[in-house]
Amino acid sequence: MKSPLFTKESAPPEKKYLWKNNVVNLTDGEFHENLLLFPGENIISVVAENASGKTVVETRVTYPEGNSLLFILQWNDPGADLDLYVTLPDGRTIYFMDPESPGKLYATTKERMESYELPFEEMLPGLYIPRVHYYANNGAEGTIEGKIIVKMSGKLSNNVIYEKDFSFEKSQANPENAAPDATGNDWRDFAPVEIKLPDVSLKLKTNLPDEIEDLVTFNVSGVERKAGFIGAFGIGSKVTITVNRLIFETDESDLIEGYDTKYEFFQWDDNCQDPTITVTLNEPTTVSALFKKFVKVVVRDVDENGNYIGKEKIYWVEAGRLLTLDAREPEPMLFDGWIVNGVDLQDFDTTKKFRVSSPIFIVRRFSEIKDALIVNNVKSSTDEVRQFFNSFGIESKPVSLEKLKRNPEIIKNSRILFIGFSNLSRLEIQKLFNDYLKNVINVAIDNGVKILLSGGALYVLEGIGMITTYDVAIPAKSYVIPTNIYYDPDALFDNVALPTLAMIHDAELSTENLLDLSLVNYPDGVSTLSVAGFTEYNLPLILMDSAIVSEKTRKTELIPYYVPLVWNIKNSIIAYIGDLFTSDVYIGNTGKKLFGKFLKTLLELQERIVDSPAIESAYLKDDYIILTLFPLEKAFYEVWGKDSSGKVEHIATVYSTGVIKILPDKNYEMFAVRQLKGFNYSRLSEWKKPKVPEQVYFNVSGNIVEAFSDNLKRNKVWLREFENTEEIKFKRVDLNNDSVDDVLLFRKLKVRSDPAKSNIVITALSSDNRILWEYNFGEKNVFGFLPNYDFEKDSKNKTNECGKNVSIFTDSEGLTIAIFFNSFDEDSGEPTYSVVTCLTRRGELKAELWHPGSFNSMEFFDYNADGDTELLLTGYNIPLNAADVIIMPTKNFYAQTPPGSGRYFEERKGIYYDYFPGVKSIIGTTPKANGLIELRFESGEKIELQIGEGK
Repeated sequence: MKSPLFTKESAPPEKKYLWKNNVVNLTDGEFHENLLLFPGENIISVVAENASGKTVVETRVTYPEGNSLLFILQWNDPGADLDLYVTLPDGRTIYFMDPESPGKLYATTKERMESYELPFEEMLPGLYIPRVHYYANNGAEGTIEGKIIVKMSGKLSNNVIYEKDFSFEKSQANPENAAPDATGNDWRDFAPVEIKLPDVSLKLKTNLPDEIEDLVTFNVSGVERKAGFIGAFGIGSKVTITVNRLIFETDESDLIEGYDTKYEFFQWDDNCQDPTITVTLNEPTTVSALFKKFVKVVVRDVDENGNYIGKEKIYWVEAGRLLTLDAREPEPMLFDGWIVNGVDLQDFDTTKKFRVSSPIFIVRRFSEIKDALIVNNVKSSTDEVRQFFNSFGIESKPVSLEKLKRNPEIIKNSRILFIGFSNLSRLEIQKLFNDYLKNVINVAIDNGVKILLSGGALYVLEGIGMITTYDVAIPAKSYVIPTNIYYDPDALFDNVALPTLAMIHDAELSTENLLDLSLVNYPDGVSTLSVAGFTEYNLPLILMDSAIVSEKTRKTELIPYYVPLVWNIKNSIIAYIGDLFTSDVYIGNTGKKLFGKFLKTLLELQERIVDSPAIESAYLKDDYIILTLFPLEKAFYEVWGKDSSGKVEHIATVYSTGVIKILPDKNYEMFAVRQLKGFNYSRLSEWKKPKVPEQVYFNVSGNIVEAFSDNLKRNKVWLREFENTEEIKFKRVDLNNDSVDDVLLFRKLKVRSDPAKSNIVITALSSDNRILWEYNFGEKNVFGFLPNYDFEKDSKNKTNECGKNVSIFTDSEGLTIAIFFNSFDEDSGEPTYSVVTCLTRRGELKAELWHPGSFNSMEFFDYNADGDTELLLTGYNIPLNAADVIIMPTKNFYAQTPPGSGRYFEERKGIYYDYFPGVKSIIGTTPKANGLIELRFESGEKIELQIGEGK
């Protein structure tokens, strides 16, 4: 007999199947074969042949995987009441008296339909027998026609298994014959439907590579099996599965020693993480054991020679994960890039992310940080820079700009950052120096790294807002020669003689001395960047004007081309040194000396800020601008101008005692100055607008002061009246150095607010009627007398101008005002004591001498030609009953003349003191050379005194 056969013709036409064709043997006339059924109805054909012929038998088996078995009763007349009965394989009948479990009966008489639905999970194998009972006639006429339908219903199929029509006569209804086992003409019976629940398959698999999966074994209900098809099991069977080995290791990379890849069991595909699970087989089932892949990542740090730094680090990383590594520099090392699996990535980011899928061998390369880091785009000039640094014992290392941008932190351990670019257009330079490089500069500034800029790197300063730049063309065969001496040649670069512009113009310049004088020379010419202007609050500490001199014509062309420029910013110093190290120039002899000394000084530099000078006055005189500073001090001063647009420009650097005379080459609205002494410098002073001087003329009468614009005193400008003032003496003097006279008023008060206070007040009044300052004369009452000062009576003086009581002189320290007044007894009118006071033009006390008697005369002279002016006084000493001569300093001197019987001041003779007993007065003095003084007495006698020979 031929074997059972699935035939193509017997399969449902809408399905595609795998066909099985086996020859089987008969045993005692029977055969057994396991078949895998498909969802829905399966038609199995068995073909048998012998000599007599061929027989074909078909059987239909429903495989209700995931479906429901549905019995449907339908009829045509709503007047008839029909009921559906279904007898189950276990003999129980589902009907209206027992309508559910398993499944459920739905009765809908009004719709002329009843149905019974049995879900797959409640289904029993065997025969299901449908029956229909005509229960009652509620008005039906004629024959009742109906249909019974058996079908599979669900997500996988909707196939009709069985369908049969039937009918009842209207008179056949019998409500008394409704028991499930009843019979009669009120019943209709139908063919049974057989339900078979087949075996289901079990497969096991993993997510491992084939070569690893071959090593995996499972324990399946006590039997060891490998991944793949395990077998067929009765539906509903429970199977226990255990994965026997949880970890597998292998070696994938030749660069990493030992196992570098491992797979670890972590869960089954139902998310259970226990190695053992129990599975209920209600359908063909595939169970997957899932493993995680982990790969080894080895990280090794090496120096520039390949030597290990520290210990290797090993990480096990799950495949597919993102690994982030930082290349933090071991002190004091510089990160020099990533090497991954033997490939140099040329990537200098200190933070690197790796998507890990296989073992990785990572090398982080470091190099030793040198004193100087060099960023340059031309190798030849880079070598020159290194040689230059090496000549001063400074180790240097080239580093790429890209590396710096990606990792600015590497700068921290260096002392110098050199940036120099040549052969680049201004636009190219702008593209290079973006926000990344600004960050590099900021890191250097914050960490006190000194920054040297050369060539196009000048744009760094413009990029961070310190200056503006412009393009300048330097002719071929020309030389850059400094034209300004540095601010203090005794303190800076004292082994370099810098020429002045006058020297360049006057000298016969040969090629040889051009080479000797030049900072740099340009054999082929170059287009470069120069400074167009500075911002007011970012002025350079050092600024040197340069001239361009042509070798061919010896013609000097002045351009605002500054070499070098130095700024102090926070903890750092930024210096621009021109085109010193670009490939287009050569360093001159002066340049080599200057920049060698400059670099050494720069490295040792500590910022020292001195007080800013004040411009006390600024006025125009004969096209010159005269600036008077306070305090007056010998120093180098930079003069800066600000035009109407607000642009700030350097005008000149001068050496001055504090009165500066300049001739600007353009119109400026305001001026400011800055004091410099070597690397000591001040901030910029406040801006001052110059004035055109307009002289005034004074008239004083009683307690009233008047000012006129003309010498004839016809055009009155202003008038001022002083209260509580008995009398005023005055002295014309320019108190604020604006070339216009102001006036010193010596006011004798009518009533003193305090009897112990002075009755003389000195008032400094400006030409525009402003009180500049006031000073109470002789405030300290050394002797026990009340201060009762009075003016000297002079019948010849009709203008109220002070005579011998006031003397004024100007020296290197500025204006000094010397004043003496005698005090008189109020009752007797006899002199009691006198005071001489030296004041600055600002009313500040410089010196004061108290004298036990009257003063007769006072004059200034430098007795020893040392540059300091002294005061020569003559008077009468009451306790000694003698005329006396006193020479006193005009600053830092506070004393009383011997014999000294008062308080506050110590007894001091001053520089010189002498007296002549019995003589009432000395009527005149004449200072002569070499400290010799001629004295004249009332008797007509003259004597000469040599200073130093007195008592």
